[in-house]
Amino acid sequence: MRGVTLVITAFVAGCASAGTRADPRIVAGFVPGQTTVAQAEASLGTPNGQSHASDGTTILVYSYAHSSLRPTTFIPIVGAFAGGSDTRTETATLHFGPDGRFLSSTSGSGSSGVGTGLLAQ
Repeated sequence: MRGVTLVITAFVAGCASAGTRADPRIVAGFVPGQTTVAQAEASLGTPNGQSHASDGTTILVYSYAHSSLRPTTFIPIVGAFAGGSDTRTETATLHFGPDGRFLSSTSGSGSSGVGTGLLAQ
């Protein structure tokens, strides 16, 4: 039983998340010309970035990343050769007009991996 607990603890300890995730289902409910910046922030949380353009428009940026260690990292000896981690990222950018009302949104996602150990290139 102690071995199972150790393995579960290692896997949980091997994950990390950062940022604020913008749920696409919530963003899809934003109505152009109606939803305000304050309503968007109340629904999604505080953005990771915010900018104001000279034309009065406001852009809110929500970025989220989740990293997890590869299972091989935890295998004695094998981890020294083939360990690593994988990261998945999500970004949502919300555009608001000079009146503070929603105009449009864009989103994207990506993934990357980092190898560690002797076999990493």
